[in-house]
Amino acid sequence: MENFYNDYALVKTFGRETVIVDEKGNTIKKVVDYNSNHVLEFNRKKLMGMLVGYWHTQILYAIVKLGLLEIIGEGCPYEKLKNDVSLPEKTLNLIIKYLSVNNLIELRGDDYYSLTPQGKLLTDLGGDKKLKYAALMWAEEHYTSFSHLLYSLKTGKPVFPKIYGKTFFEYLADYPEKCEVYQNAMKEYSVDYDEIIKNLNIPDYVHSIMDLGGGHGNLLDKVLETYSHLSVGYLADLPNTLKTVKNDILKHDKIKIAKIDFFEDIPLKVDAVILARVLHDWDDEYCLKILHNIKNTLTDNGIVYVIEMIVPENCNYDCGYSLNFNLLAMVGGKERTLTEFRNLFSKEGFKIDRVVETSGCKPSLMVLKKIE
Repeated sequence: MENFYNDYALVKTFGRETVIVDEKGNTIKKVVDYNSNHVLEFNRKKLMGMLVGYWHTQILYAIVKLGLLEIIGEGCPYEKLKNDVSLPEKTLNLIIKYLSVNNLIELRGDDYYSLTPQGKLLTDLGGDKKLKYAALMWAEEHYTSFSHLLYSLKTGKPVFPKIYGKTFFEYLADYPEKCEVYQNAMKEYSVDYDEIIKNLNIPDYVHSIMDLGGGHGNLLDKVLETYSHLSVGYLADLPNTLKTVKNDILKHDKIKIAKIDFFEDIPLKVDAVILARVLHDWDDEYCLKILHNIKNTLTDNGIVYVIEMIVPENCNYDCGYSLNFNLLAMVGGKERTLTEFRNLFSKEGFKIDRVVETSGCKPSLMVLKKIE
């Protein structure tokens, strides 16, 4: 024990912890020795887990791709599972052990398995919360591109075109089945928008709205349901993307399909535009082109609802930083701070009228109006 200084002293406990105590012997604070073997071993194990994170990406992808979880569903005997998946017993047992220790399946009775609530999220049984298509998306072209991340870090350019001979979105246009997986994955992530939709507060004078780059139309559908005074909603995207739109959206009496490239003039006039998770896919130069075309399509008092993650200024935790590596490798885009967004919007004559930030690094809402 050291001498007291300003009523406090450092003490080494019998458990070999270093703590700060007051004169009454009360522990005020534990002091961590970051060079101790205990702390170093903890950090080493954490780093070891990070280094092999790709194991889980590929294991889950393979299992989802095989359709094994869909077969297990609410319950399935081992023998039926073995017959239906046509895998060597050795590898099937390997998969079952992995799923069990990671709380994705549970044993119910003798050799009878069922999905846990977490396991259901990787199947259609997961409903609106499922991540089935996300598991399929991240482990294919994204995964391949990320294995060449070094090129993007050295050049500042996306590596995807170097590997596949075209940009990511051109690639999706040429491969409809890939586009469908991507759009379904984006739909799975759009559940994060539910709280944002409530905060749009679309005024009564707004009658027409466009979801630009709206993909599957799920967001637009929810907006029209929430704000019944809207008379029409344009689902605007590239033709190949619009082919993935489901019938229930196509038959919606207020939704009109608009084949639009947001880098070209938009042949419509609307009172409001939704731009959800579009800008982070592009560098500033391309973002300005999109904003320019939006400005020309808006009526005089038009509003733009931008939904994007807002990276906190001087953030000391991973809020968008890891994702930025993926955006760089795939499309050359990035997540932005509020200051970066303000500077970007002002260059095309927009100001941020209102911000609704969310916690936990989820998408936030920025409401834009034209600078008068």
